Amino acid sequence: MTNSHLGNLAGSNGVDFNSDFRKRLETRQFPMEWPGHFLASGWHKSGKIEDTGERRRSQNPGTGEILVATTTEREAKSSLDAAIEQANHARLALRTIPMEVRIEGLRTIRRALGDHSHAAILALRLEAGLTPAEADMDLSSALRHLDHVLENPQEIERALLAPARLEIQSSGSHNDYVMLPVGTVLGYLPFSTPLATFASQVAGAFLAGCPLITMPSPHSSLIGILLGSIVSGLNLTRGSLQIVFGNFEVLRHGLLNKRVAAVLYNGSREHCERIRAESRAVAERQLVLQSGGKNALILHESGDVDAAVRSTLAGALRAAGQMCTSTSRVFVHRSLAGKYCEAIQKSVEKLKIGRTDLPEQDHLTGTDILPGNGSPHMGPLYAGKAVDKFLRFQTMARREAKKIIVTGKKIPEYRHGHFVTPGIHLMKQFDALSSYQSNVIFSPDIAIHEFDQLNDAIEAVNATDAAFAMSFFGDPALIQEWRHHILAPNVILNGPTTEYEAQLPLAGRLQSGHHRFHGTALALYLSYPQAIFRQAAALDLFTGSY
Repeated sequence: MTNSHLGNLAGSNGVDFNSDFRKRLETRQFPMEWPGHFLASGWHKSGKIEDTGERRRSQNPGTGEILVATTTEREAKSSLDAAIEQANHARLALRTIPMEVRIEGLRTIRRALGDHSHAAILALRLEAGLTPAEADMDLSSALRHLDHVLENPQEIERALLAPARLEIQSSGSHNDYVMLPVGTVLGYLPFSTPLATFASQVAGAFLAGCPLITMPSPHSSLIGILLGSIVSGLNLTRGSLQIVFGNFEVLRHGLLNKRVAAVLYNGSREHCERIRAESRAVAERQLVLQSGGKNALILHESGDVDAAVRSTLAGALRAAGQMCTSTSRVFVHRSLAGKYCEAIQKSVEKLKIGRTDLPEQDHLTGTDILPGNGSPHMGPLYAGKAVDKFLRFQTMARREAKKIIVTGKKIPEYRHGHFVTPGIHLMKQFDALSSYQSNVIFSPDIAIHEFDQLNDAIEAVNATDAAFAMSFFGDPALIQEWRHHILAPNVILNGPTTEYEAQLPLAGRLQSGHHRFHGTALALYLSYPQAIFRQAAALDLFTGSY
């Protein structure tokens, strides 16, 4: 890109880290060197980080192997302060850059991400414990989202201005409306869908004209390094896209800075509540927060049992159940419960659970290729604490279950990995106040409930303040009839809750997202309309009166 609106090349301080990173990733030379935070001036480390505290370590969840040691909390907070300062300068420059130039910046990001697809998928398999298919879904979701933005810029710009133009239509005036950026955006990347989340964040920020500071979680460090190496080769406006490695405490530090105009976060309910509470002093700050959904599947008597079983497992086991869209509850018509439980038990017995990072060699070229039919259906949980939480809830489930379909337990063969078998339980009764039945467990766990009337199932699905997605298996006409009674904003007909994009277009209700938009509509929260009015005709009344 060569354009007078664009700033200096975001270089890598003379170090060809890009090719070295890919080589070490593909040859599995770990732990690899951490290049630093990617700030406006390139890769940056401040001070001797080994002397100021314990560095954050990213590990392979299947083996416990250390992949990279990144930063200390103290050093990350200092670098975040520097990134916010740089973003504040970039904010002024970005306000004057036309939409088509910002779109061109997105085009270079999309092209570079596609060029690094092999490294991206490998990083997800190694660090997030995603299977090859799951890693490809995250990457594909990211590329599709960017393609959508790049192919429809004018339509998107009209849509962003649509609420303001409603007033034009009602008043009959011909005012000039534009969307102006709110300012610096701080976005957090979850380990389960970091690429799709990044694509959504960067597209929303660039459409609105906002500088973005993206913060990979400690379990997304390899993806953060990959994104930094990509950005280092792009001629973007200086400070428009920066990468700071840190944990939730580092993000909380950023909340203290009133120049952070928006926060985009996917994580636990507790973390989302703290962000809301600690942002109250900044009334104008926009918050787009998504915590886990208590997602359900309803199998009506008119539904296909085998299809419902496949979709249940796809929804509950993708990313080992560690997604906001993961299925955790199933409501089965009583007449189909026996057949459903038998079918899901047989299906789970055939599941392959294991390491997602094992390479296979292309015997012609000697290069690493993605595993084929031998790849597992489910990989590990992201950390040991996730396994501990999963096991605690299995104990609770056994107390309330009428029958244990599959016992959820740690797999002992993997001494250093965080592998579990799914937990599937047929419950005695539905209890919205039960700690087990009401919590978002964020692991491969399924509670099955029987029902007689569809309205009873819908009422039970609604009995949560974390309604996000619901799948319905049965005659679609029934959902049209009952849709006004369903509280989940995203309803999928005859498919898994995880079938579509990693981030469904509508956030959950109440604690699960407060009814915010996702995807391209993020730009609505990151910008605001401004109107320029023509001279008022009423001034003519005063002509010649003084």
